[in-house]
Amino acid sequence: MRVFGQFLAEQALGVGDPFAARAMVAAELRLSITSQELTRSEGWQADRCGRTPGPHGAGHQWQVYAATVAGRLDPPRRRVRRPRWLDVSELERLARRTADYARGEISDSQFYARPGIQPVWVGFLAGLGIIGMAKHDLAAIECVAQAGGRR
Repeated sequence: MRVFGQFLAEQALGVGDPFAARAMVAAELRLSITSQELTRSEGWQADRCGRTPGPHGAGHQWQVYAATVAGRLDPPRRRVRRPRWLDVSELERLARRTADYARGEISDSQFYARPGIQPVWVGFLAGLGIIGMAKHDLAAIECVAQAGGRR
């Protein structure tokens, strides 16, 4: 079974330098990467976060790695609300919740209380073929990612 970790530190596996990715995973998740492979280089992706927008606007330069880790998942609580390992069925369920939010079927407060996956990660997971997602849902989710929520 393939298992994936989701966390809310946008840069932890999104940095362009594999050594920096290792350092970020150690700092943000308290895990050690024992091996990693670049699986997708997304380039610049618009994605609202808490940082001040840079020269390209709000977003990040993304590279996604498949990684094997050692240690116990124990991120600082200020970074994530409910750290855990997820299997594909759980990822798909959470991605559907994000799509429901993007389509306006659940409120901001309902989504905050029971969130899905960060919108930018839904696109990455679908693009890698890890989860299935309808094109119209991906388009709605991308709008949410760019805006930082429904507007």
